[in-house]
Amino acid sequence: MTTRLASGNTSLLTEMHATTSGLKVIATTMGIQDLEIARRSMGGHGYSAFAGLGRLYADYLPSATYVRFPCVQISQIIPD
Repeated sequence: MTTRLASGNTSLLTEMHATTSGLKVIATTMGIQDLEIARRSMGGHGYSAFAGLGRLYADYLPSATYVRFPCVQISQIIPD
């Protein structure tokens, strides 16, 4: 990809954008779901600072909306 871009060939750029947008949606969504599962599996201890999930949750949860909303990214994957 780097060699192609260096030579001015951008034919795969659209494909790469769609692929990476899709991967971000999947990775972010699954990460948030897994954090929630881990927190719930600990019962009340999942809320404890000693569990360490509160900080992870607070840092990771907003990442789903850093690039607006996941449906914006999903719309970038689906061709017109």
